[in-house]
Amino acid sequence: MHYIYLYFILEAVKNYLNPKHMKTTNQNQATPSLTTEKLYWEMLEVLPPAYQAHNCFMVGEPSDHKNGLPTYACFFSIDDDYYECNTMTISEFKAFMTLSDEEKLENEEEPSDEIALELGLRERFSDVAVDAFIYLFSESQLDEFEDKYEGEFNSDEDFAQNYAESCCDVDFSNLPWPQNCIDWEEAAKEHMQSYTSEKGYYFNCY
Repeated sequence: MHYIYLYFILEAVKNYLNPKHMKTTNQNQATPSLTTEKLYWEMLEVLPPAYQAHNCFMVGEPSDHKNGLPTYACFFSIDDDYYECNTMTISEFKAFMTLSDEEKLENEEEPSDEIALELGLRERFSDVAVDAFIYLFSESQLDEFEDKYEGEFNSDEDFAQNYAESCCDVDFSNLPWPQNCIDWEEAAKEHMQSYTSEKGYYFNCY
């Protein structure tokens, strides 16, 4: 089982390090762009880094070569922001990291559409809600997040009752009848046939 797990991890890294996904340049000029904290930590933890220093690292598997030397995907953080940089050799990255924060971001580029979308959702909603969506669906479906997101609830029963109240424009919690006559657990089981949840965050499946 250990070898199977390791195989899938390495395949994920290889897919990410595919040149068509990487920021590359033929110059020694670094071109960082914003990325997500989630991706930063995933790439840091998936393999032992080729190089690491407090707030920066190079992914542990080369993505290409330049002048006979391996180049690696590079990541660093400044305050609470996380950045991905074009692939560099270890010596290039070490030199880059001696720059001031302002100098590092001098040639900052706009993030990819996918990263920009995810960063926007995390800012407007919450990291936990976005992570729940990715777990239940996938990062490639994040453009559907707002259509599928139903909200945060304490339980399936709470979600079902909220849905019923929104449809009827009635607050059942303040009404002995029909509140005392409704089996919300059973109602929730049927209601959840069209919905899914993770860590208290609910999404529709249509």
